[in-house]
Amino acid sequence: MQEEGPGVPAPPKRKRRWIWTAVVALLMVVAFVVGALIASRTELFPPQVDAEAAVGGTATPSSPSTQAGVAVWRGKFRSRTSQSYREEVCRTIWTGSVSFDVTPEEAVDGTGEAELVDATGCSSSGQPQIEGYVFNVGGELVGSRLRLSWNGFDRTGSGIVDSGGFAPTIADRGTTIALRAVPDANVVQEFTRRASTAEGVDDAESVTTLTVGCVSNCG
Repeated sequence: MQEEGPGVPAPPKRKRRWIWTAVVALLMVVAFVVGALIASRTELFPPQVDAEAAVGGTATPSSPSTQAGVAVWRGKFRSRTSQSYREEVCRTIWTGSVSFDVTPEEAVDGTGEAELVDATGCSSSGQPQIEGYVFNVGGELVGSRLRLSWNGFDRTGSGIVDSGGFAPTIADRGTTIALRAVPDANVVQEFTRRASTAEGVDDAESVTTLTVGCVSNCG
């Protein structure tokens, strides 16, 4: 065995270099494992980001009235009614609104509501007057003619009878209104309805002024 002495170089310390290489490799493995763990628990693009990117903004539920090809119509009406009795004539005023869509198949689908705003001389029945109705609006668009059907009237409020003529002429049996469909203007239509009671005469009458117009997707 050769002894070290002056002028004789020491042999390389290979053992220390091997240990250092092993430590570096171990640290790299640990870093890789930690990085993989973090990546597995973090989504690069969360679902809400993907959804917003797909539509170019915040995703919102669609409404039937905003679908392509569906025309949205709104309207209001005022009814002056009367019903004759032996002792008096009951007169009422009703106001209301309608809201309906016209589909690409030219079908009408919507709802309406009516509210009693005045009743004069309607005390003979001794029962509370009906205060309002909700109803369905159906019908169809044929060419330039809009046919509206009001039906399915349900009472609102605490009243139980209508003494003024709105129920027998409109609410009890429904009604159909035909008018011109003008996409870029309001249409005003007045219609009169009459009904007979148990005495067999036309003793109930309503005169209604309806104004409707298209407000969206009018074409």
